[in-house]
Amino acid sequence: MSDFEQVSFVANDEWIIDLVEQRVALGSSQAGSTLHSASIGNRNPGSVQTVPQLIALRMSLSPRPTGPYITLTNMLGPPINLPKWLDENSHLLQPPVNNYCVYNEDFTVMIVGGPNARTDYHINQTPEWFYQHRGAMMLKVVDDGIFRDIIIRQGDMFLLPPNTPHNPVRFANTIGLVIEQRRPADSIDRMRWYCASCPRAGPGAEAVIVHEAAFHCTDLGSQIKSAVKDFKNNDEKRRCGKCGELADWAPKPGSIQDPNLVAST
Repeated sequence: MSDFEQVSFVANDEWIIDLVEQRVALGSSQAGSTLHSASIGNRNPGSVQTVPQLIALRMSLSPRPTGPYITLTNMLGPPINLPKWLDENSHLLQPPVNNYCVYNEDFTVMIVGGPNARTDYHINQTPEWFYQHRGAMMLKVVDDGIFRDIIIRQGDMFLLPPNTPHNPVRFANTIGLVIEQRRPADSIDRMRWYCASCPRAGPGAEAVIVHEAAFHCTDLGSQIKSAVKDFKNNDEKRRCGKCGELADWAPKPGSIQDPNLVAST
């Protein structure tokens, strides 16, 4: 059932709310992105405006009553005030991705914090848009076979083309926004780990892929977490087939310079 369909809930003179989808309860309750109105027949006992109110109402009613239906129709949600959202919900930005999805329909809009600890390069068949609200981030990319770092500073935006291997490096006390397209049904996301010991530059050099995980993206945060955990705990997947070295599952301490601690030129 879509967030945007009309939904009916069983009730009597008191309201009883059963949120049909956990996604609605968990996602929209934090983002405040869904607005509802309620009525019973020709009566209008009141309105329930936000999903948190619906959840609170459901929790207050026990045992479950029976009776006529309340029909809830979906309306456009209010704007999200980003500073206020961060004040109330920054604890939701958890490793390894530190992201939280506030919209998830035709476009996925994520708030992303730091620090993170990833060595994988994500490959998305659709574009990704980056914006830094607070502080700078580093986007490691493989650009036409060349490994390079793109610094996205506070106030900067950047559109990453599709199929570009990228490793978003985020630092403490930074906040960014990322917008992605909903994945087509036949699209495949990849997470790729390269060997840091084998030469990546110079005559005849070519980056060596140690391991690659592939999946259809439905929940990026949990799927990346699962793939990183699997790579971390499997020496066979971490071992380079060319040089025999074990690839790091997280960056070595001090191996990446924080651009927020370096004066911009």
